[in-house]
Amino acid sequence: MNNFSVRETDILVSLRREKKQLNKELRKSQARITDTTRDIFGEVPKTGNRVALFTNLVGNGMAIYQGVRIGNSLIRTLSLIFRKRRK
Repeated sequence: MNNFSVRETDILVSLRREKKQLNKELRKSQARITDTTRDIFGEVPKTGNRVALFTNLVGNGMAIYQGVRIGNSLIRTLSLIFRKRRK
């Protein structure tokens, strides 16, 4: 019975070690995602003026929306071109 408890604690220790390692990797991955997002969309300026902050957020939102619309229309156009070639 005592041998079982020792083995059980070894398993728990190894699980804790693995959990810590995975948490470190997760934090690194989150930092990379945050950095990539900042590189793509730019840093949100720290302003004391709420109107300026809101304007910047709306501007970024509109840029994302326009990018999605352009991408969608491009995909539609390309699919129409390739459909006509198949016939």
